[in-house]
Amino acid sequence: MNNDYLQSNLDNILKQANDLQNSIDSMTEMMSIQTDLAAVSQRMADKMKTTSGDMSDVRDHLADFDDPDENCSLIHGAPMSHGSGLYIPPYVLRGARQVIPESAAFDPDEFLDLCGHHPGSSAFLAPTMVQRLIQTGRPRPE
Repeated sequence: MNNDYLQSNLDNILKQANDLQNSIDSMTEMMSIQTDLAAVSQRMADKMKTTSGDMSDVRDHLADFDDPDENCSLIHGAPMSHGSGLYIPPYVLRGARQVIPESAAFDPDEFLDLCGHHPGSSAFLAPTMVQRLIQTGRPRPE
């Protein structure tokens, strides 16, 4: 009878241990899911901060610097991966044209021709590009 009692207690202890292990496994899985969700939430928060900053830049550009409309053109004389690319969002927002020179490089004569063809044009140009425009001796397009 004592052996039966001990065996019954041992069976009970083993069942409780198994139940506890199942609870631990569930909690471990829940913690892993919560960690993954926290990482996703952090990435979303970071992207929202970036988007908010970008929208602030667009607002500031339109309020303080330039006011393009659908009749304007942004001529990309400089690489869009540099300064010229910063001007794209406000121009797109206002429905303005994006003009990419056929040469895909800065050619002063081509640039001035494009300015003459696209009234209301703007561009981001480095000082050396401006100097090259001046050296052509051509008048400013109207």
